[in-house]
Amino acid sequence: MKHPFHAIITDAAGKHLFAAVSASVKKFNIETGALEATYTLPAPVEAPPKKKAKTTDEAKDTEESNKEKQQPAKASNAQEGVRAIRTLALSRNEKYLIGTESKSVYVLNASDLSLISARTFPKRPSSVTTSIDDSDLVVGDKFGDVYSVPLLATDALVLSSSEAAKEAQSASIQPILGHVSMLVDIQIAEADGKQYVITADRDEHIRVSKFPQAYIIDRWLFGHTEFVSELTLVPWKPELLLSGGGDDFLAVWNWTTGALLQKFEIRSLLATHLTEEYHTALRKGSDLEISISRIVALPKYKQVAVLAEATNVILILELDAESGSLKHLHTLQGAEGTRFIDLAASEDKLVASVDGAEASLVSIYEVTESGKYKLAENEASSSITKDGSLEKTDADQEYPLYGIKHLRKRGEF
Repeated sequence: MKHPFHAIITDAAGKHLFAAVSASVKKFNIETGALEATYTLPAPVEAPPKKKAKTTDEAKDTEESNKEKQQPAKASNAQEGVRAIRTLALSRNEKYLIGTESKSVYVLNASDLSLISARTFPKRPSSVTTSIDDSDLVVGDKFGDVYSVPLLATDALVLSSSEAAKEAQSASIQPILGHVSMLVDIQIAEADGKQYVITADRDEHIRVSKFPQAYIIDRWLFGHTEFVSELTLVPWKPELLLSGGGDDFLAVWNWTTGALLQKFEIRSLLATHLTEEYHTALRKGSDLEISISRIVALPKYKQVAVLAEATNVILILELDAESGSLKHLHTLQGAEGTRFIDLAASEDKLVASVDGAEASLVSIYEVTESGKYKLAENEASSSITKDGSLEKTDADQEYPLYGIKHLRKRGEF
């Protein structure tokens, strides 16, 4: 079996695809499928353990510990330590590709994937973006904090192999705002010449703050009852924001006024595509739960594509800019036995990474002038699969593909 691409992104023109697979990110020509560049995370430098004499009790403890280690570890614990590029983002000018791994953020030259900088943050980043002018790198972490640092830093050209240097670098970075729970997504928006940072967390909160003076809260967007995993600004109507997560609906907001314009119900569109193998229910007999993993915009056709985690369907919705209302147009369905992992969109292409398909790790859809979607009839997908895939070797070293559902809080009942 091949290791699928767990994160993908395209440039606006739809010429290049950037795909993360395990500890590497690869750049492909979407038209031909040709592999143009690869960046792989540097091997970690581990300091040799200090030796000391053991007492009799310590020796017994060590022996018992070794016995415990021989027992199979839980998959979730094993996967926590997997080295992988977890998230990908492009700067607004598309000159830089940003990737995260563990507590580090890597800035790469988007043309050849050469390393420009690598910085260590206090906690593991969960989402990254840039300021409107690309001068600042904005990072949200799993503890709910947001940091802003220069995108291009002269003092961080390479990641130091010294743990002391990493700790010092991490300690020097201070948050500009904080949530009380895990921060899941972040966007930088602009209105009336001013920048705002929009953040979403595990506690169904969406916060709009001034940027970079993020201690000034402009407003809260209340309407979700479950976690919010996705925030997407509408390119053709910048004051509109789409959000989704653990609820049975997508929300459409005017984030500049705080108005909730629509709750678009999605359960009826997804119910038959949820399976007990991957989706859970609050209690026996209740509905299987929905977890939105990606919302992407296709500006040319004023449409958005929506992916629910561990399903093989993509919802294509039309967004009316004047009313702020969504309408279902199409449902794209993958091959039986496959699941879509991530989505990326350009002006006239939609790319999905695929799990469970030996033939192709990506599905490339072209959008016709009439707004219809068709699978690209070329060799690009097979070339990308051939040059970009890794063979699965050790299950404990596979990157966990379906983690959004774990954001849902479980009460006592």
